[in-house]
Amino acid sequence: AHNIKNILLMNKGAQELMDMSLEGADERIRRSWSLVRKCLERINDLSADMLNFTRVQPFSLKTVDINASILSNQRLFIESLSRGKIALRFELQDSLPPWEMNEPGLQRALLNLVVNAHDAFETPEGGEIVVFSSLDASGRLHIGVRDNGPGIPEDSLDKIFQLFYTTKSTKGTGLGLPMVQKFVENMGGQVTVESEPGAGATFTMI
Repeated sequence: AHNIKNILLMNKGAQELMDMSLEGADERIRRSWSLVRKCLERINDLSADMLNFTRVQPFSLKTVDINASILSNQRLFIESLSRGKIALRFELQDSLPPWEMNEPGLQRALLNLVVNAHDAFETPEGGEIVVFSSLDASGRLHIGVRDNGPGIPEDSLDKIFQLFYTTKSTKGTGLGLPMVQKFVENMGGQVTVESEPGAGATFTMI
């Protein structure tokens, strides 16, 4: 993580030069560069998360419109899903109350879940990922990701939140789900997972 942050720092000058060079560029190119910049910022944030993983730090909370926060990442989600080969839907409950939330942590956790769902598909054809939000009868906020992929093997269900455990071979780091779990637990909640082989998986942050 420390080395990644150093490389990103070395790139900073090139990023600033690109910003100046693209001022009069085609709109499509500028939109794409904006996405690259946003992804680089997320890599920097992820590096910080990795370095801080074992440190206990207070969260910065603010009042958040949950659905607006989820939808603010819609384009980034779509770009992550094989450029449209996997369908993305949102099932967001209307009129959710404002919520005290660490918004950057929520967005990183949600992106982790979306990318995990994407990576679970062996082929993108017919694939669908649903991002949902709701309030249950007890007033608890539910935010999660559901997919119709191959599901999680039964012998892996009790291991997926273990640090460095991954079913993705060299594609995975084994950090994504533990970081999601740590974020949710630091917010006073819990993460649940429901899955059947061949019937997809649902991860819910409560």
